[in-house]
Amino acid sequence: MEISQQLGLPVFRKNPDPVYEMNYYGAAQLVADKLGLKKLPPLSHLSWIHGWRPEKIVYPDQLARDHHMGVRGKDELQFTITAQQRRPYLVAVKEYEALLQANGYPDTRAVGLPFVYVDPNPESIRIPGSLLVMPTHVLIGMDARSDEREYLEYIRSIAHRFSRVVFCVNLSCVVNNMWIENIEKYGFDYVLGAGLMDLNALIRMRRIFDSFEYMTSNGIGSHVVYAGLCGVKVSLSGPLDYFHPELFRNEPEWKDPQRRQRIAFAHANLQHDVLRAKWPWLYVAPEQAEPCVPWARQETGYDNRVSFRALAEIFNWPVEQLLAEESLLDCIRRLDTANDIDGLLRHLQQATDPVTERIAATVQLLAESRLRAAYILAVLLRNQGVEHVAIAFALALGGLLFNQPEQVARGMQSLPGLLAALPAEPLATFRSHIALPQLLTWLQTVVDQQNGTLAGPLVKLALLVDPPLQQRLSATPPGASLAQAARIGQLWQGKSG
Repeated sequence: MEISQQLGLPVFRKNPDPVYEMNYYGAAQLVADKLGLKKLPPLSHLSWIHGWRPEKIVYPDQLARDHHMGVRGKDELQFTITAQQRRPYLVAVKEYEALLQANGYPDTRAVGLPFVYVDPNPESIRIPGSLLVMPTHVLIGMDARSDEREYLEYIRSIAHRFSRVVFCVNLSCVVNNMWIENIEKYGFDYVLGAGLMDLNALIRMRRIFDSFEYMTSNGIGSHVVYAGLCGVKVSLSGPLDYFHPELFRNEPEWKDPQRRQRIAFAHANLQHDVLRAKWPWLYVAPEQAEPCVPWARQETGYDNRVSFRALAEIFNWPVEQLLAEESLLDCIRRLDTANDIDGLLRHLQQATDPVTERIAATVQLLAESRLRAAYILAVLLRNQGVEHVAIAFALALGGLLFNQPEQVARGMQSLPGLLAALPAEPLATFRSHIALPQLLTWLQTVVDQQNGTLAGPLVKLALLVDPPLQQRLSATPPGASLAQAARIGQLWQGKSG
C-alpha cells in the first residue's frame, strides 16, 4: 500500500516548464519559494550539479559536459547544450571547484548539493526501529539493475528485526514498471520517492528520511548521503546490484566515444569491492548501521552552503525587481510565513496601496486564518480612521488572543453597528466565511484547554456576530463560559438543535 499521506508527504507538483538542471527535482523552485518569489524567474542553462558523485572524480568532463535534452527517440526534437554554455557550474565541494577552475571554468562555485538547502520538517516524527528500503533506481528507458524478487526475499527475511519496513521507489522505476507490483505481492508498504519533474521532490525526500531510523539499499547513490545527512543509519546490504556500462546504451551520451570511456571509468569505480574498501562501515547488516552525519555533510558540501539570496545572485535573478512587483497580499503572506513581523509592520506602515486594497487584504487574511497579519493590518487601518466590519472583527478577536484590551474594546464597540448596516447577503457571507470559522476554532481550543479566562470574551464576541445564539444558550447556567463555548461549537457544527 502506498502510504505517502500517512507520512504527511507533500503532493507531487509537476513542473510545467522545460527542465534545466538548475531546477531538477525543484531545486530552483526551492530557492524562489524561500525568497518569497511568486513565480519562478526565467531559467538559464546554468548547471547546479544535483546528485552525489561516489566515483573518483579526476577529469573535468566528469562534471562539466554537454547536456542532451529533448524527446527520447525523436532526433528532430533533441538538442544539446554545450559544456561552456552551461556555465557557471555549481558543485558540491571545494575539490570539484578547484578541478573545474583549473580547466577552463573559472566561475565554478562550491555551494553544496541542492538537497542541503532543505530544512528538516519540525512536525516529522522518526519511527523508532523503522527501516526504509531504497532499491537503486534507473533512468527512464533503462533496464533493471537488480533482481527484484531476490532482493525482496532478503528484506522479508530481516523484516522481523524492525518495527516497520517501508520501501521507497523512484518515479523513474515506476515509469519503467519496476518494483511496485512485486512489493505489493510481498505485502510491504511503500512510498513514491523523487521525480525529476516534481517541484516538491527535495522536500518530499527530506520528510521521508526524517521519518525513519534506518535505511538500507542494494546499491550506491545519492540516497545514501541524503539519508545520512538527515541522521538516518545507513547500510548497503543483501543481494547487491551490479552497475554495468551497457545500462546507458539508450542515452545520448552513449553515442560519444569519449563519454562512453568516462562511463566505463565510473563503472570501474562503482563496483562494490572498490566501494567497500573506501567505506567498509556502509556494508553491514541494516540493524548494525550507525549514524554518519559528519561524513554525509562532507560529501554533500553541507558546509559550503550560501544564502538563498546569494544563490539568486548566482542565478542572475532580478530579485528586487520581482519582489517590487508582488501584490500587497502576496507580500503580507510572504512576510507572515517567514515570521518576519518587524518586516511586515515596516512594509504596512510604508504601504501606499489604496485603502480598498488594504481592506480586501484584511478580509482575505481572515479567510485564510492569518489572524496575526490581519490584526496588524486592521490596527493600522483603524488608526487611520477606516471603518469596516472585517477590521472591527480582526481588532476584537486579535486583541483577545494577543492580550490587547484597548483593541478589543475598539472592535467590540463598533462591530454591532457595522454588522447591522450590512445587507443580508454580505452579512451571511461574512458570518459563514470569516467570523464563524475563526470563532469556532478558538472556542474549541479554549474548551480543549479548559481556558475559562478566554472563554467568556470569546462567547461575548460570538453573541455579537450571531445574536440568535443568546436565546439558544438560555438553558446554559449564567457565567458558565466554558459550557457556553462548547454549546456554541455544537450549534455551529450542527451537532445539536
